[in-house]
Amino acid sequence: MNENAPRISIAMATYNGARYIREQLDSLAAQTLLPCELVVTDDGSTDATLEIVEDFASIAPFPVRIHRNEKRFGFADNFMYAASLCGGEFIAFCDQDDVWMAEKLATCIPAFTDPDVLLVMHSARVTGPDLTPTGQFYPDIKQRQTCRALLGKIWQLAPGFAIVCRSSLLGFADFKLRQFNFCEDPRKKIPTAHDAWVFFLSQSLGKTVFIENILANYRIHGANFCGAPKPLSWREKLTRNVRKNTTYRNLAEISRQHATVLTAIEKSRSIPSEICLRARCARRYWERQERNYGRRAILYTNSSNAMRLRSFFALLLDSAYLPSERGGFGLRGLIKDLTIGLFWQHNGGEKSRTETKNTGDSS
Repeated sequence: MNENAPRISIAMATYNGARYIREQLDSLAAQTLLPCELVVTDDGSTDATLEIVEDFASIAPFPVRIHRNEKRFGFADNFMYAASLCGGEFIAFCDQDDVWMAEKLATCIPAFTDPDVLLVMHSARVTGPDLTPTGQFYPDIKQRQTCRALLGKIWQLAPGFAIVCRSSLLGFADFKLRQFNFCEDPRKKIPTAHDAWVFFLSQSLGKTVFIENILANYRIHGANFCGAPKPLSWREKLTRNVRKNTTYRNLAEISRQHATVLTAIEKSRSIPSEICLRARCARRYWERQERNYGRRAILYTNSSNAMRLRSFFALLLDSAYLPSERGGFGLRGLIKDLTIGLFWQHNGGEKSRTETKNTGDSS
């Protein structure tokens, strides 16, 4: 291996993945830019997963480090444990059932020549169990883009299999401080996954690069822990737009928790001062998001016309309807709040307090 090559660690979390894992492992060995290591943390597989990994390790063109967890960590914590054991300058998260294109690492790593770039995300092709393309892409990145901190679509989904990040990013905050995502039942709190966590840190503290190249086949086989988002019909979109109250309250809560994490980074004495300054700016940004999502929740839940009107004008005064790329709700959000939040509710429209599943659309 070239001593001057970038040190890339691949972090793979496994659990009963025997059916597809060999294809994924072979695609790692076929990389045109080889990693310095593959770190595998197994969460108690009862099938042949570990035997397959051990067999691959005997012929792999890079070291393979296998760790058997003494207790079950679960999906997110298992991935973060794998990442914590990595020794490379860069970490590529790797699912056990996908297939990487040979040029994946070679395409992503050059973006890190800019020292402010903390994370790279690429497009991927969604396939069926036999790798037959479905015609869907996830992520579906249309063109290459570099976004500075707090710019771009901050709420978009960021699947781990399409992410490469600097290992230093993981040292900025304790993963145990991660927030909870919301789901349809507000009594159930789902801890934020590893990919959403590193994406939040990158979006808040540095630059994020989006690459349109299709660099992985994302296999959907019915037993995936996560899946690609499904397109909504116009009727589902309308229902979701009307029933925004719980979504906005949860986004306000997540924003508050983001601000709490950034406060800890801001006050840390072990983190570079430049990162602490960025954390301060990001903390203020997320505090503003908390305020404005709280105001939007009032638009869709409060029975008082005066309260809804007051919240709407507060949003206007706080420049809440700037383009989404600048952290605002955009023109679409303005029209939605006027037509549904104010006029629909004023005219006796549905004031639903039912829960809405997060689809990644915050407008």
